[in-house]
Amino acid sequence: MKLTTVRYGSEISWRLGSCEGNGGYGNNAEYTEQCCLEPGNYNLECKDSYGDGWHGAYIEVNGETYCESFSTGSEETSQIIIEGKGKYFQYFA
Repeated sequence: MKLTTVRYGSEISWRLGSCEGNGGYGNNAEYTEQCCLEPGNYNLECKDSYGDGWHGAYIEVNGETYCESFSTGSEETSQIIIEGKGKYFQYFA
């Protein structure tokens, strides 16, 4: 998983299963971490503390991009299916 910020990175937080990022991000940056999730359906919660969306920031999970259209409000949720046997992936956060 990869988080790419553009502007107002400090307002961004997110959660996917047991993985989460609680803000403190810089602008125009990428962040890396590792996470292991069992196969199943998960909600990806993209949150903005100011309430005006992510300003072009996005999260990429297994080659799919999420939350890039999150331009208003405090939260956008997307469903993600993790397939396979204990999917282990990196996320940038």
